[in-house]
Amino acid sequence: MRVVLVIIGLGSFVMGLTSIAAPHVSMRWAGFDYVQPVEVWQYMGLMIGVFGLAYLIAATNPFRHWIVVFVGFTVKLLAVFGFICLFTGGLLDTRVVPILLLGSVIWLPFFAVILIEAAKQPPPYTGPAWDTPAIDEQLERYTTQEGITLNALSQTSPLMLVFLRHFGSPFCREALSELSRKRQAIEASGLRILLVHMGTDEAARTFFTRYQLDDLPRVSDPRCALYRAFGLNKGSFSQLFSMRIWWRTFQAAILAGHGFGRVVGELFQMPGVFIVHQGRMMGGYRHPSVADHPDYESIARWTYHAEPRYE
Repeated sequence: MRVVLVIIGLGSFVMGLTSIAAPHVSMRWAGFDYVQPVEVWQYMGLMIGVFGLAYLIAATNPFRHWIVVFVGFTVKLLAVFGFICLFTGGLLDTRVVPILLLGSVIWLPFFAVILIEAAKQPPPYTGPAWDTPAIDEQLERYTTQEGITLNALSQTSPLMLVFLRHFGSPFCREALSELSRKRQAIEASGLRILLVHMGTDEAARTFFTRYQLDDLPRVSDPRCALYRAFGLNKGSFSQLFSMRIWWRTFQAAILAGHGFGRVVGELFQMPGVFIVHQGRMMGGYRHPSVADHPDYESIARWTYHAEPRYE
């Protein structure tokens, strides 16, 4: 599959460069008499060339860079539909068919195979987290909206750090809704909830107000450094786009009414829940997928009160 990405990457880069440097030549190759203004064609060439560079980078590790392949697959699929619509509407002639075949159609099966294989790759370790990453420096570096460091806050009471998805995600909204319902029970167990997000503090305060959680301590981590310190990375293809996730998205967004919103933060960042006390991580949970629906009360009991396992 690396060879496929190298071929399409080099071809796209050369085509893009030609469209910029010699637009009239590339127009004739594509079966167009003339495109007016010529700058539009050159801009299209720039985009094609950028995609070519992205494919070459993805060729170094197709499964790791599956996002590039996914975007390329989507763009080419839309291009096919666009060409069909224009052709049936009489706006294009048969001369564009070879370009459609060479530029989009023949690559779709190869891209599909790469994405299917990427979905089969085992995700990073998730589930119960008893390992202790080097979090001391991060706990001292990050502060709440009131200027208190996480380390200092953890000295006064055990903290349940809830690392959220981006604000537009229905799973982030589902998590906040559940935390709002179970807040009293969680705090009664001796834990204090702290929300870690990727937006600005002002955006978070407004967003959390909807769930009556704006008074909780919160931490803004737009660069996701605190996420990474707790072993939370970007999700794999299977963690983000499996069929189960599509169904859970429909359940959370439509059936449960949580809806969608503007992406505020890293789109592919994985969430998690951790218990920290006196600067030390006592345990936690890394979501196996973005659609995971953990029981926060059980996590609290399992980690803080040393129950044998979390279901």
